[in-house]
Amino acid sequence: MVGGSIAAVGSRYAIVLRAANAGTGDTLVEEQAEAGSKEQVLSALGKAAAALRGKLGESLSSVEKFDTPLQEATTSSLDALKAYALGFAQWSKGDPAGAIPLLRRAIELDPDFASAYAALGRAYQVMAGTETGEAAKGAIRKAYALRNRASERERLYISANYYQFAVCQIEQAIQVCELWKRTYPRDFAPHHWEAFGSGATAGNAGLSTRRGRLAVAALPCPSCT
Repeated sequence: MVGGSIAAVGSRYAIVLRAANAGTGDTLVEEQAEAGSKEQVLSALGKAAAALRGKLGESLSSVEKFDTPLQEATTSSLDALKAYALGFAQWSKGDPAGAIPLLRRAIELDPDFASAYAALGRAYQVMAGTETGEAAKGAIRKAYALRNRASERERLYISANYYQFAVCQIEQAIQVCELWKRTYPRDFAPHHWEAFGSGATAGNAGLSTRRGRLAVAALPCPSCT
């Protein structure tokens, strides 16, 4: 589990990233950085994250391969990133309704923030209403259109979400998850998708058993059932 803080110290910003044991909360490694201005915070944060990954044992070749600048992988707006982080925190607490206005604020601050659209789509999905279902599809489609402005892992997530929920192409979603597992073998997320997704194709005898293994974390697309 990774957390940290960004604090203004005069005209400069102090950045601290910590990786902690999710079970005990004990700090495993820590990385500190400093930015000379608000505009330099994201660049400094990205460098600190790369250094933290190295301390956690990731190989130099892997760090370099997946070292997309934070401004390109997320957003160039620190305020948008803050709104996104607050929205994601609400989502993690099981409060999608509370997450939605924060994620929408992030998008207002940066209309090209792919990850914010993806998170907004998921938040709308679990609200389970007809109107929110259409809003979810719209946000997921927008995230997919902007997927090249996300990290590689986030692009895989966005693509799986798009094929599963926006266009109901289950086989394509499974293929994305297989690529996701090969690219990030220690990532639990694609396994989670496959482990809990039998309901995605329930009642549709025309879909294969393999399709039914795709895991989902929200309601299936109505046209898939």
